[in-house]
Amino acid sequence: MIRTRYQRLIIFHYLEIFIFYFLGYFLASHYRPFQNKYGFNDLGLADSGVALVSVISIYLILTPPDKSQFYAKKNANYLLFVYLTQEAYCYFFPGFVGTFDFKDIIYCLLGYIMIYYFDANKRSVI
Repeated sequence: MIRTRYQRLIIFHYLEIFIFYFLGYFLASHYRPFQNKYGFNDLGLADSGVALVSVISIYLILTPPDKSQFYAKKNANYLLFVYLTQEAYCYFFPGFVGTFDFKDIIYCLLGYIMIYYFDANKRSVI
């Protein structure tokens, strides 16, 4: 079966979304209890790794491959704004939405840098 370039790109895009969802599930439900049980230093990956993965996966869901570079950059900036606003809200009003952690901000920024460098900055319309 011969597939066009666009069909291969769409299949790869959905595969990326599945991989990042699986990685987020693994970090939240398996790796974090393992790290808490043994207590080794992992630079906050067990606590804040889900923030990194969620920034990337939500960006991939909101930005299909047929969208322009402007649209991709706009989505990346909106996503960063929403996540940082949520962290600021958690700082001033703890408990309802979550707990403030400075490492979450670092991992959100790292996720933003990754999506901006690897996708939004190099995107072209198909």
